[in-house]
Amino acid sequence: MIGKMEDSLAQSQTAVELDPLSIHIASYNATDLYRARRIDAAMERLEWILRRDPEYVNAHVRLADCYAQKGRYGDAVRVAQLAVDKSDRASYALGSLGEYAALNGEKDKARAVAMELEPLYQRGKIVTVVTSRRSTAACGTFDRFFEWNRAGAGGARFRSAGVQIGPGQRCGPDRSGGLGGCWQ
Repeated sequence: MIGKMEDSLAQSQTAVELDPLSIHIASYNATDLYRARRIDAAMERLEWILRRDPEYVNAHVRLADCYAQKGRYGDAVRVAQLAVDKSDRASYALGSLGEYAALNGEKDKARAVAMELEPLYQRGKIVTVVTSRRSTAACGTFDRFFEWNRAGAGGARFRSAGVQIGPGQRCGPDRSGGLGGCWQ
C-alpha cells in the first residue's frame, strides 16, 4: 500500500510541476501529502491554495485535518468553522467542526453540531459521520453519530472499537463484524 501512496504522490507532484497555477491539482497534491503523513508539506500547499482562493472549502477542511494531526485542535476548530461558513454549512464541513470541537473540549459546540446534522440525515442528505475514538470519548452526544452510521448514513462505516460513550455505555462493532452500535 505504501508503494501505491508514493506513486500517487509522485504523480500529483508531477501534475503540479506541469501546471503550477492550478489550485485543483494543488488540492489533489495536498491530499496526497496529507495521506502520506507529510503534514507540514500539505499545510504549505493548502495555505498556497487559500492565498489564491480563500473560498476553496475543501482546502479549509483539509487544513483543519492537518492542524488536528498536529494536535492543534483550536486551530482546527477555527479553520473548520471557516469551511462551515463558506460552504453554507455543508455536512462534511460540519462533521469536521464537530469532531475537532469535541477534541478541543468544546462540548457545547460539538453537541450543537450533532443536533444540526441530525435533520440533514433525516432528510436523506449525506452526512459525515464522526467515528473518531477520541471525539466520542470527548463528547457523549456522539453516540448519535454511531446510531446514524449504523443506519448507513452517507455510506460511512463504523470502525471504532470499545469507545467509552457515557457511564456504563460502550460502542463498537458487533460480534459478527457488522457495523455495531451502543449498549449498556
